[in-house]
Amino acid sequence: MRFKKLYVVGSLCIIMCLSAAGCEGQQLVESNEQRDWIGAECDNRETCAAWGDEVAEELELYYGSLVDMQSVELSAEEEERSEEDEAIIAEYQIEGNAFIGDIESTDAAEHERLWNDFAWLFPLEERKMVTAFSVFSHVDTLAHVVQHEDNAQEWSLAMNIDPAIMSPEEKMATLVHEFGHLLTLNSTQVDPFVEQRSCTTLFLDEGCASKDAYIYAFQSRFWPELAYDYNDKQFVSEYAAMDFVEDIAESWMNFVLTEKPAGATIAEKKVLFFYDYDELVMLRAELLARVASWMERYAKD
Repeated sequence: MRFKKLYVVGSLCIIMCLSAAGCEGQQLVESNEQRDWIGAECDNRETCAAWGDEVAEELELYYGSLVDMQSVELSAEEEERSEEDEAIIAEYQIEGNAFIGDIESTDAAEHERLWNDFAWLFPLEERKMVTAFSVFSHVDTLAHVVQHEDNAQEWSLAMNIDPAIMSPEEKMATLVHEFGHLLTLNSTQVDPFVEQRSCTTLFLDEGCASKDAYIYAFQSRFWPELAYDYNDKQFVSEYAAMDFVEDIAESWMNFVLTEKPAGATIAEKKVLFFYDYDELVMLRAELLARVASWMERYAKD
């Protein structure tokens, strides 16, 4: 979950072609609309890490930092409202790329465009666990994902409908953060059917982490204590210090959206953690290609 009072992201600028071959790229056909995007020009860990760094550098050059965030103070009234529950506006089923709802409704069409903001960024095979989508209103909650109560292998994504609460950059970074939860807590990583008394690794609200789960490795390496105070040498953001579940999601967001760090601090080592996994390095390259086209669309709006 991400909150407005914790995050403000840099300004929106114009996008340039990030592919060495220009803007020809591939065509992505997902959800109910066609989208042009620049395909990742790499095919292994080393080339994808280098290509991803080139794209991340270009994105920062033209858009400013996508992860350099600062706290936003809420008014007394907003602080009081922030304690209230979200006002759910609508709920929908998701079947693959199909958005199940009253597509003739003006509101539903707008809600589908909000869903498409998420679907654009992440390939279908990486988000198949998301089978429900809800739209809500709230003073500072931006988005969140939650495991289904009836089927623990499925997840729901919820997004704030208010366009004034977040910039395009903030929305994109928030969705990358939320995808980090899906990546690290889905049922291939955390078994929802193992009870706590039988779990020999790490037990979470979502279930028992597998021995090779990303979050188990991350928690074992970086969270030997139950809680930590925030400092910028240890955490990539203040929100990351909340717990290791948010820490891995925030570190994932930095992994995707910034160049590979040197590893001089614990915070940087947390970002480097993801480079230990070939599949994540290659996924990062694809996501950065999608981020480039996503940002270009918003620059045109």
